[in-house]
Amino acid sequence: MRVGIAALALAFAGVAESSSPEGRRIDLPGQIFSILALGLLAFAFIEAPSRRWSSPLILGCVAGSGLSLAALLKVESTRPGALLSLSAFRNRAFAVAIANAAMMTFGFYTLLFIFPLYYQAERGDSALTAGLRLLPWSLTIFSMSPIAGRLLHRIGPRRLIGGGMAMFGAGLWALGLMSGHASFFAIALVLTVIGLGNGLIFGPIMTVAVSGVSNERSGMSSGLVNVARMVGATLGVAISGSIVGAHMAQASLPAAGFLAGMHKAFFVAGLDELAGGLLAFWLLCGAVKQVHEKASETRYSPAGERDQQAA
Repeated sequence: MRVGIAALALAFAGVAESSSPEGRRIDLPGQIFSILALGLLAFAFIEAPSRRWSSPLILGCVAGSGLSLAALLKVESTRPGALLSLSAFRNRAFAVAIANAAMMTFGFYTLLFIFPLYYQAERGDSALTAGLRLLPWSLTIFSMSPIAGRLLHRIGPRRLIGGGMAMFGAGLWALGLMSGHASFFAIALVLTVIGLGNGLIFGPIMTVAVSGVSNERSGMSSGLVNVARMVGATLGVAISGSIVGAHMAQASLPAAGFLAGMHKAFFVAGLDELAGGLLAFWLLCGAVKQVHEKASETRYSPAGERDQQAA
């Protein structure tokens, strides 16, 4: 609570207002259609292994999700003060950053969801011990995040994000190739590599997204990055859970089915991360100039704004 209060005080003192000239209003249709699109799709992936993809309920949910997405795009393209500013996606760097955010958290939450279950169900660990075994991953992310900010201006977002996602994907594939009795040291080593990749991309994705829009739209930009992250997280848990569940239902031994499903889920998530890395390498060519231009713009505080107005 104290940290939150301190952050709030610092924000009021040093962060300038960047409200849109269009004003603020509640976009109820946009919220409803976005919830329906994501919720129905997640439900379909979660329930499909037990109800079958040919089930009328599952097919109806998939169709409903698609229709809701189409309605969302239609409403947001014509509504003043829309929740989702579609014009921002004309900026290639912004669009790629949003896609990378979703693809990154797809793999991140696949790992976060499945691996603690592996430690507890297959290795007999308690929930606390399983969490502690993930420390090489989380500590590496924590250590690398400040370094990524400095590297962003030296080597550019294209190499940083592309390389980080490639490391993440390779690490997921390495976990998928390990046997169920792999040593904890070997697992910790792979988790460290994954943490390096994650630490390199968390901050730069946000930086690229915010640099791709005007200052008045920076709040919307950062908000869309977080929405994309939650979309990727939801789909990662839903799809990986359905993969594991399907393998366990088909296997004669639940343990063997869990391991087979885990390996396949990591392969799918690793493929997603590698595709995200290729996307960044291919389409973020001009983003470094954009980031530098944004960083070189005049930064002003509320007091500084008043000084400029007085002048």
